[in-house]
Amino acid sequence: MFALPGILALIVFLYLRPHEVFPFLRAVPCIPILCAAGLLGLLLDWRLRLARPWPAPHAVLAIALYLWALIATALGASASVVAGVFIVSPASVGHVAGVFIISPALYFLVAHSAQSFRALESVCVLIVAVVLALSVMGLVQAQGSLQCIRGEPGPTAGEILGVPDGRPCDGAKECGPGGEPGYEYVCEKAGLAATTSIGGSRVRYRGILQDPNEFAMAIGLGLPLALTLWARRRSLASTLIVAATVGLGVTCIIFTASRTGQMVILAVAAAYFAVRFGWKGIALGLTLAAPALILGGRSTGEASASSQERLEAWAVGLRLWRESPLWGVGQGQFPEYHYITAHNSFVLAAAEMGTVGLLLFVGLYYLSFKVVLTGMRRYRQVPEAAVAYLWGRGLLAALCGMVAGTFFLSLTYHPVIWLFFGLTGAYALAVRKHDPQWSLRLGRRDFLAVLGISAGLIVGLQVYTGLKGF
Repeated sequence: MFALPGILALIVFLYLRPHEVFPFLRAVPCIPILCAAGLLGLLLDWRLRLARPWPAPHAVLAIALYLWALIATALGASASVVAGVFIVSPASVGHVAGVFIISPALYFLVAHSAQSFRALESVCVLIVAVVLALSVMGLVQAQGSLQCIRGEPGPTAGEILGVPDGRPCDGAKECGPGGEPGYEYVCEKAGLAATTSIGGSRVRYRGILQDPNEFAMAIGLGLPLALTLWARRRSLASTLIVAATVGLGVTCIIFTASRTGQMVILAVAAAYFAVRFGWKGIALGLTLAAPALILGGRSTGEASASSQERLEAWAVGLRLWRESPLWGVGQGQFPEYHYITAHNSFVLAAAEMGTVGLLLFVGLYYLSFKVVLTGMRRYRQVPEAAVAYLWGRGLLAALCGMVAGTFFLSLTYHPVIWLFFGLTGAYALAVRKHDPQWSLRLGRRDFLAVLGISAGLIVGLQVYTGLKGF
């Protein structure tokens, strides 16, 4: 398959950011080039009939969401200018342009290129390898010593790169004297790939994983893929690899001090082992997630302050939705109304794209779950189709982890989320290729389910924030 090399390289560059680490790559538009290479490879696969031009089950919803986001951005910006609230800045336009290229391209390429279980496994093997590499780099960073770090703007929107100057420290106040004038200094740990910790030694990476919570979530979502690869081919080597991936991954998540990372690990472990062992599996999942739950997270005071900030952001997002219930305020415009992001992907979708955007985003999740659950039910008792059942189970656990992550983080347009949407699309097309009789039937009940879930989210969050005084 000609599309696969470009897609695998694209995933590596999105996660590990080698074009930001190595100077000779910084002037090269690596990610657009890899997107174009993947697309050309896909067209060649279609031309040579190595892949079928079948649409993934939620491809229409994905296209509709980004088209609606464009419309909502135009309408929201126009309404805001008329009201005298703000004018869209060039930086916002650049951010919007990036969002509308990378995430949908990644989804489209993964969903429509990996049309066999062998290709799907190739993508998942790479994701597991990347997660293992990220875990190692996170742990190296966690074991580093505190030193003075100079803050400089990074290549990714909103990113502040840390430049260590080698001076040991116990606090930021020690770094001001003797530092370069005009720069802000923090006392943090430095790691590989020019990475630094943040917020009191919370480990993180860079680029789209510069936030410790998103870094933790990306690692957590790779763990059920590792378990599935082990279930597919059990051997000493695979056992050692999955043990290293899970062990190092969970340990790295502990050092991120991310409560969202804790929730992702809990959801992934509970879902994966509940399907495997029933109610006993939930207890097993809780046991395996216990180290992250006990040792991870932040201090009580920090956690309480963070919760209050999150509730306030939810309340602002709900207010923006009530003020513009149809199209919202426009993609990427939430920071114009509040000093932090929404901290909830569903609230962010409603605030920036209105009710239509929320329905489309919930619909993507709904169809993803329906795809893997339908496949699991169909092939659970079919030994020759065990591959379909096992990958359905792994992707189901990953989707549960995604729900936990997106409920507490603003990931509506995040590439990692759209990569996993793409994996469920690839799963559906792989099943269809091997079993032409399989189909995903949708009807009025499905639409009502999406409508009910969306309404439940809005009403539930409205009541909860109201009870908390927001």
